[in-house]
Amino acid sequence: MTIRRCWAFIRASVLLVGTFTLSGYCDDTFDKLIDSKNYSEALNYADAKIPSSSRDSKIWAKLGRANEGQGLVEKALACYMVAGRLDAKNYEA
Repeated sequence: MTIRRCWAFIRASVLLVGTFTLSGYCDDTFDKLIDSKNYSEALNYADAKIPSSSRDSKIWAKLGRANEGQGLVEKALACYMVAGRLDAKNYEA
């Protein structure tokens, strides 16, 4: 499997996992920043207001999306990988 295909698979898997994760930390301000594609502010907000210990797979997937939107592919991949590992229902993580 090529790196590009692997990256696409991981990203798609984690985005699906994040979509179906219903419980966990919820922050409306962070969600609004992500939804409006204001990724720089979303990353700064998460660093300041959402402790790492409170971040669930959904938050990590959104952080991956924000990092990817900023062109930080390696950071995005790391976030997607953490999101996949944190989801207990994802047997492939």
